[in-house]
Amino acid sequence: TIPEKIKFDQNFSILIADDNSVNIFLAKKIFSNLFPNATLNYAVNGKEAVKQYIEKKPDIIFMDVQMPILNGYEAVSEIRNLETSKRTPIIGLTAGVINGEKERCLEAGMDNYVSKPIMVEYLIEVISQYLK
Repeated sequence: TIPEKIKFDQNFSILIADDNSVNIFLAKKIFSNLFPNATLNYAVNGKEAVKQYIEKKPDIIFMDVQMPILNGYEAVSEIRNLETSKRTPIIGLTAGVINGEKERCLEAGMDNYVSKPIMVEYLIEVISQYLK
């Protein structure tokens, strides 16, 4: 359970893009505890993530890099090309602890990177940078 003092009570809209149902389940638990008033949307591939971005205009996106149809890097590229004025924070999610993975996420247009399994303390730190 998340301590009350670090819960975010704003009405954020969060898009979680991940093709793994277990990861979606875990993310749903973590995010609904941290953001009790948030609207959570999910995409199971990069193409769906782009579609959700267009339709929902989320405040922040968590993007798995390894997904079918469009991978996370390709989806971010499409989203960045669609943005007009406001830049949506996109946080890369990957289980890969490959050297240079964070740099690759940043080069692809992501704003930050969180490795799986997600450490709640680090997630809070990252989210605090982008959602005030």
